[in-house]
Parts: sequence; C-alpha cells; structure tokens
Amino acid sequence: EDSTRVTVRLEGSDFQLVQQAARIAGTRAILQPCPFLESEFRIEWMRDRHWLSQQSIDLARQMIRIGVYDFSLRRPLQPGVTDAPEMTEPAAAAKDLLSLMYMAPVAVADAQIVGLESVRDQQFMGALRYPVAAVWSKKRESVMVIEGSHLAARSADGDLDMAGAVEYFCGPDRLLVADLRCILGSKPGASRPKYTIFTARRD
Repeated sequence: EDSTRVTVRLEGSDFQLVQQAARIAGTRAILQPCPFLESEFRIEWMRDRHWLSQQSIDLARQMIRIGVYDFSLRRPLQPGVTDAPEMTEPAAAAKDLLSLMYMAPVAVADAQIVGLESVRDQQFMGALRYPVAAVWSKKRESVMVIEGSHLAARSADGDLDMAGAVEYFCGPDRLLVADLRCILGSKPGASRPKYTIFTARRD
C-alpha cells in the first residue's frame, strides 16, 4: 500500500492527494523484481528439490543480494580437451538468463549505447516488464555498481552518486547481468565506453 498518496477517481478523471514531504518515485523505483528473484526462500525451496543448477542458484542469490551477476561466456573445458574453450554467443546467453529470470520464454532485443546513463531513461525503463538486462561489450569495459542499491526505492531523476561503487567488467568473454534499479555507471575518466544492452521486451 502506498501511504504517500491517495488517488480519487471521478467519472472521466482522477486526481491525487500527496503528502507534503512525499517524493513520487519514477519508473525505476516502481518496477517490481522478476518472478525468479522475488524471494531467496523460493530459491532455497527449489534448490532442495533439485530443480535448479548451481549456476542458477548463484545467479539468483547475487541478483537478490547485490543486484548484479558476472557470467562467463566461455564454455567449460571437456575432459581431455586442451584447446581454448568455445564461447557462447552473448545474445544466446542473454536470452537463456533472461528467460530464467522471467520464468518464461522471452524475445531478446539489443541496444547499442555509449555510457550507461541511458538505462536510467524513463522511456527505456518503461519498455521493460521487469528491470533486468545483460550488459556486454566487444572489448573489456568497466561497469561501476553500487551493490545493493536496487533494494532502496528512489527516484529515477536524481543525480548518480557513485561513492563506494565496485568495479565489475563486461567484455568479449563475459556478460554482466544487472538489476537496472541499481546505480550503474561508467568508470570515471573512461573514454565514452560502448556497451550492448540485452533486454526482454514487454509483450
């Protein structure tokens, strides 16, 4: 229940009564977590029934607790094989990961962006059913993350405060799965890093 405002509906219109000190959060704060990430209790319940791989459990725990998950695109080496491991296509990996988090088949779209500021855009967030994405780059790039910041409701319109951010990486051989409610940013001083953002689009 939202105690900061009351919506009164009249025939053909409505208006809102908002408390004087209330802040109306943007789309970023309103979007709800994916079904798969709603509860660690649910993950433990499925784990006890051997319904999930260890990788799926790790993904869920990291996304619920800190809001990001580092996923390697390198396939595990098979016994007796000494060649370099094969790579999973980033779009295919993103589709599998997003389908897991949505707990349903999804169609994946990709967008090329410079920096990470555009993921805070209301139009970008409004096109998503759930605020999750996979971040990739053709070369190794930094992604600065305020871990756990997805757990605090806040406006999408505020300035980025990157104090205490932890540096993660995406690149040719890895995806960074992210809850877009987290505070994300490029490394200070980086020269216009380019990213590919994979998302599951709204039906």
